[in-house]
Amino acid sequence: MFSENKPYSNSDYNLDDPTSMDTLTSDAIGSEAENRIDIAGGVNLRLGSVSEAISGAIKLNASGLQAHSTGLFCTNLESSALNKGLNYLIFNTGTNEIQRSSTQTCTLNIVHEGDDRIQGIVIRDGTSSGSILFEDEELNLVDATHNVGVVNITTNTLHVVITFKASGASFDGSPSGDNTAIGGTNLTLTSASASSGTGTVIFTNVLHANTYNLTFVITT
Repeated sequence: MFSENKPYSNSDYNLDDPTSMDTLTSDAIGSEAENRIDIAGGVNLRLGSVSEAISGAIKLNASGLQAHSTGLFCTNLESSALNKGLNYLIFNTGTNEIQRSSTQTCTLNIVHEGDDRIQGIVIRDGTSSGSILFEDEELNLVDATHNVGVVNITTNTLHVVITFKASGASFDGSPSGDNTAIGGTNLTLTSASASSGTGTVIFTNVLHANTYNLTFVITT
C-alpha cells in the first residue's frame, strides 16, 4: 500500500483496500492503537489551513505555546458575570476554564451643590433603557453627598436622569464624575441637558473597581 521510506502519493492508496491505523508504519510514523498516531524522531507535523480537533480537550505536553507572528487568536470565548472588568480573561482554578468577564463594579457618590435641590435621580447602565443601578424619587438632596455604594455594570457608561424641585432649574456649569483615587481617570462627560425640571447626563469611561463622585451644581 505505502511505499517504504518514500513520500506518500495518491497512487499508494487503494480505495478497495481498507486499512486501520495500526498498519500505518514507517521510519517516522507509528501506531500502538487504532485511535493514535505516534510521530517519532523529531519529525514535525504540519497542518495547512484550518484544522479542527473534535474532542473534549486538547492537551499540550510541551514547554509552551508559540503564537503566530500575527498574534494568538481565540474566538467564541464564553462570557461570565465575574465583576472583574469588561472583557478581561479570567482563569477559573475550580473548573480550569478561561472565562471572559462581562461585568465590572464601581462605587458611586452623588454630590449636590447649588441653590435648588435634586428631588429624585435614576442612574442606569449604558442607556435610557438600561438596567437601573440606583433610583430614588424622593432623594431631596440639598448641598450634600449621597453614597450610592457599589453597583455592577455591564457597560462603561452611566445614564443619569435628575428630577429638580423647581421646573426652571438647570445645571450651573458642567456636571463632573471625579475619580477619588489620586491620579485616577475621571469619567468623560458625553452630554448634559436640562429642561422642564429634568436633567439628563451621560458619563462614559467607567473603570472597574473605581469610586466616582457624580457632582451636579444646580441653580434656578
